[in-house]
Amino acid sequence: MPDLLCAIDVGTSAIKATCFRPDGTIAATSYKEHALRFPAPDRVEQDPVILNEMFDAVLRDVTGTQGDG
Repeated sequence: MPDLLCAIDVGTSAIKATCFRPDGTIAATSYKEHALRFPAPDRVEQDPVILNEMFDAVLRDVTGTQGDG
């Protein structure tokens, strides 16, 4: 695999990743939305298991690798 610099942004409603080549050009990018939970008025939660799954998914997308979970 070529040398890449990957940046990952874990946001409120989505996770995105972009990998750059040494010359600064974009090699790959991925974006996945994830659900929020609203358990009560004025409350919002994110499921850390889902965040981890989405993190793994965008990283697999941009690196072209298969994962086992």
